[in-house]
Amino acid sequence: MALSNLKLYQSAGSPNSRRVRIFLAEKGLKLTLVPVDLGKGEQRSDEYRLINPRQMVPVLVLTAIGFLLVALVVAVALVSGTDYFVRFLRRIALAGPEES
Repeated sequence: MALSNLKLYQSAGSPNSRRVRIFLAEKGLKLTLVPVDLGKGEQRSDEYRLINPRQMVPVLVLTAIGFLLVALVVAVALVSGTDYFVRFLRRIALAGPEES
């Protein structure tokens, strides 16, 4: 299932990024991957600091509502053994921006 409202800022060499990519792949979720080059220090840039003030990868951004999740949330979902997190992502991503 493609989730166009989701972007995963990640690094190919990051173990935490890899865990999140594996989890999403196992659940059949496809989203936009945004590479962050840790070797060049892209996570320390002013642009990335606006996305994640902690300057770490991975970060999952729900673009429709400006909400972000870090690897810890995905790790909790993995440990819980439930599909609640997947249902949550699908519901949020498919909902789109709220009407005001």
